[in-house]
Amino acid sequence: MWRRVRAWADARSPLPPWEVVPWAWQQLTQGLCPQCPRPLVLLALQVVRAYGAKPLIRKWRWWLEPGHSFPEPKPTPRQCPWEGETTKAERALAAQLTQQARKTWQLLWGPNPQQWPEALKRMNHLRRKLAQARRRLEGKTRTPCWLEALAWFLLAARWEVLRHFELQGPMVPQELEPEDPRAIWVLQALQNFSTHTGKKCLRILDAGCGWGRYARWLAPRLGQCRWVGVDRLDLKQAQQGFPGSLVQGDLLALPLAAQSFDVVLCMEALEHTLVWGLALKELVRVVRPGGMILLVDKHHRLRPRCQCPDWEQWFDPQQVAAWFRSLGAEVRHGPIPFADQRRLVYWWWKVQLPQEAGSAEVLLSSAGMSAAENSSRS
Repeated sequence: MWRRVRAWADARSPLPPWEVVPWAWQQLTQGLCPQCPRPLVLLALQVVRAYGAKPLIRKWRWWLEPGHSFPEPKPTPRQCPWEGETTKAERALAAQLTQQARKTWQLLWGPNPQQWPEALKRMNHLRRKLAQARRRLEGKTRTPCWLEALAWFLLAARWEVLRHFELQGPMVPQELEPEDPRAIWVLQALQNFSTHTGKKCLRILDAGCGWGRYARWLAPRLGQCRWVGVDRLDLKQAQQGFPGSLVQGDLLALPLAAQSFDVVLCMEALEHTLVWGLALKELVRVVRPGGMILLVDKHHRLRPRCQCPDWEQWFDPQQVAAWFRSLGAEVRHGPIPFADQRRLVYWWWKVQLPQEAGSAEVLLSSAGMSAAENSSRS
């Protein structure tokens, strides 16, 4: 039955809703070039700052430096030099979506909570429109109007997740069950890692900690460890009982030093990062050589079993494992053994990074970096 539901959903939309943001990110980063208008490059810089893509920031800033001037477009009665094969109707649609995306971003960015529900509905409408427009853009030169629409949509998407949580509140219980198989699996993995490395006091990062429920469950069972929690939301709810320090930050740009943790946990937080390859790159950056990354998230084939926001991403276990293996890491993965059949959607990944200092960073700066930015479809 689930296969029929998935086939029906794919037939109605050329692109599943949760893949529109990664696809828009890929289109923007690959389509922008020095021949684009200067205001478009400035707008794109705002987008990559929001998504924490520092290499792209450095690249695009170079275009704005003195001596690297932009050729001014000279429109002709037929078409602009970079408009390629797009028709007048397509350019009109792109301009309309640009206006709608910019207005939606303004509503989400604004401080008035009464405007946010309407803006969230607008985002669902924009997703459908962009999914339908995908076929028109395949294999064609990307025009400035399309790139501008994608840029405003991406800016709005970064606020969409935050406003959703601020309106709905946390979507999970504040405390874990005593015998939660996800927490038990993490506990066993941490104990084995401590025994194997001989480190009794591990430095652990809980990336996307939310209420801090995993850290509070694990800390008394692990003994002496140093905990740091990071989340984009207000951390007042997690402060009570959290076993370490809390930092407000984003998984796409962690405000933490490189190679500063023995272990990184990312428990059901990767699904909220929109461009998960960039988030994985940040997790690798803050782990020491020979360290470990533990992920728990949901299997993409089981998505029809649950109701979740359109922007929430579920994952192909093989694709995530392949991304880490491209860095030379050892990866194991498998299902979380819940007794309740309805909860058999969770998957675990255990990633052991290579011992050689800097090996992962070298790969990230070459093939691994492009994989991080483009590996977006589950």
